[in-house]
Amino acid sequence: MSLPNEDAGCPLPSSMPQSQRHQHLVNSNEPPNAVEEVFFRDAALKTGARLTQLEDEIQVLQARHAQLQDEQRQNHSVLSPLRRFPPEILAEIFWWTVLPLDEMKGDVTDVETGPWVLTQVSSRWRGISLSTPSLWRNISVAYGGNPAEFGPDPQLEMVRTQLERAGSQNLRIQFYASESHSPAEQIEMFQFLASHSTRWELLDIQVTAALNPCLAQLRGCLPELQRLWIQWDTQDSEIGVDSLDCFESTPSLLDIGSDVHTRFIPILFPAHQLTAYRVEGPWEMHYRVLKMTHHIVEARLVVYVDDDSDPLWPEPSDGFIEMVYLRRLYVSDIKILDYLCAPVLGQLVLDPCEEPEAGPLAHLDPFLTRSSCAPWRLCITCAPSVEMTATILGKHPSITSFALLPSAPFGEDEDPDALATTVNEHITMFTVVKDADSPLVYPHLSEILFGSRSAMTIDYSLFLKMLESRRGAVDCALSASAFFTERGPLPDAAILAGMDVLRKGGLKLTVESGWKAAHAVDCWKCTTPWT
Repeated sequence: MSLPNEDAGCPLPSSMPQSQRHQHLVNSNEPPNAVEEVFFRDAALKTGARLTQLEDEIQVLQARHAQLQDEQRQNHSVLSPLRRFPPEILAEIFWWTVLPLDEMKGDVTDVETGPWVLTQVSSRWRGISLSTPSLWRNISVAYGGNPAEFGPDPQLEMVRTQLERAGSQNLRIQFYASESHSPAEQIEMFQFLASHSTRWELLDIQVTAALNPCLAQLRGCLPELQRLWIQWDTQDSEIGVDSLDCFESTPSLLDIGSDVHTRFIPILFPAHQLTAYRVEGPWEMHYRVLKMTHHIVEARLVVYVDDDSDPLWPEPSDGFIEMVYLRRLYVSDIKILDYLCAPVLGQLVLDPCEEPEAGPLAHLDPFLTRSSCAPWRLCITCAPSVEMTATILGKHPSITSFALLPSAPFGEDEDPDALATTVNEHITMFTVVKDADSPLVYPHLSEILFGSRSAMTIDYSLFLKMLESRRGAVDCALSASAFFTERGPLPDAAILAGMDVLRKGGLKLTVESGWKAAHAVDCWKCTTPWT
């Protein structure tokens, strides 16, 4: 729109174009004269009316656009290949959405996860979910005072419904009782589940003092049980329990594990058929059990004594224990290796609370020589010296995966600063120095992992520097690394950016905190029910 011309009463110079005067007023602070003011007011009214009209048109078009989008989504939904998937394929996909039992954390009442949410999508999905019993066989019940960790209190009716939907499937039961919760409610729930114990395939249980007597009803009623993990909630939960014989008659049992607080609790079980053994107890018990077993693939050997005395280490009376199928071994005391021979061992976890006076190789070397094995993964817990780690890695180049997971020795107070120092010293040891005369430290290591459940301070810049130095070094095999911290901080933005660069360069790098980190650390240390 242009200004009125000079004939209409506008005192514009005859030499100035109409558009030039218009632009001059728009782009300056000069006030318009009376004629120009009338012109601009009229223009503003007309433009405002047009804008209102356009906004109304836009709203109509937006509504139509949203309507067409909905129609298009419906069209795509009708044409979706999912509608043509056979029910058995959808059932398989659904099965992969169900959380593993060790991640369910008692969320049987959470209808937003697991098989429950699948029943809320469509009638077809609901029908397939309800007709697939295997989706409902994992039953996780946990009582506790922290809803963020365990979720809402379990409800008997929902468990009953899940059992009905599981049909004749064997059941995988996770039951975590708590001394802080009502005993009556927990006993009622356990007894209901125990009424179906003949179908139990797996049992991961945490016991309280009130629940201890209820275990007796399981005796002779576990024909399908293959995996068992048992622990007690608190020290008080163990009072009055001298031994457990309810698992003695379990003809299918292959995998057993236990965790105690203050004292050894003997558990009777059919040792001769086991393939996995993770029980805490005196060495005499371990020695007796291992002599009876012939098919152990994984063993976690924790030597436990009830007092402050040192465990007894008698001379082997009839030769070494031949563990011809053993592939993964955890020892709480490196002296255990003096009794074993494991020709196919691949993964070794050492928890040396104290370094032997003669050095770790005094026990490790004879064991590896006697076994004629070449383990590829070594995990060290507690807080080993750099010298100890260097000695082991230097002597055994078959080790390509190394994990350091420092923790305080059992019964001792945790010192986060000391644990952090241990980690930092090892990170520094693995860092490649940019010096032509400096040899590459352990170039054969393809995986280096650090982790802790402690609240230690973490120097991620040192960790990043180590990774960058090894990735930039010639002939370095590093392809994976990780840092797991349950209670420590995560890296800042700058460190994360540097880590992303390494990931884009091909490094498999994981950094986790919280319960996922704790679970990863426990898996490496063989302290989870199943890894």
